[in-house]
Amino acid sequence: MKIALLVLFPLIAVITLIWSVFCMIKIYKLNQKFKSSKVLLKLKSRQTLPIIAISLLSIFLILDIIYLGIKKEYAIGFSLFVIIISFISLFGFVLSFKSGILDSGLIIPYKFISKDSNFSFSIDKNHICFYGDKKGFDTITSAITRLYFDSENKNELLETLNSLKSDS
Repeated sequence: MKIALLVLFPLIAVITLIWSVFCMIKIYKLNQKFKSSKVLLKLKSRQTLPIIAISLLSIFLILDIIYLGIKKEYAIGFSLFVIIISFISLFGFVLSFKSGILDSGLIIPYKFISKDSNFSFSIDKNHICFYGDKKGFDTITSAITRLYFDSENKNELLETLNSLKSDS
């Protein structure tokens, strides 16, 4: 059992590290697209989950360091360290993510929808939800969380989205 843990934990750490780097590269590319495009309207997503996750992971990191000092099981301890640092870094990138309506399309949580895609949206009070994949179908992969906007910009948001859809 001990040998299985000594092999399993480093393997999970490597997989987590590779997956986190892949996700951070994707977020970085979307942020670069956001910065290089003309932003017509900014949208905001909730930031509470990443902040809570970073806080909890920081506590786990401290506990892991204490575990390393007490137990001296370096393979497991350093593997947990790599896993925790990977997730903290990933959630840090998530906090830096920007959403908005661009002249070339939409940047919504973790994906870009070009203006020639057949997207739909619904607005309720001060939040908006986009749905629809590239072909206009509502699928699980097209579902996103709600994004927030200033309620006084509601008419501007509707005009911008409608003009974006009519341009395509």
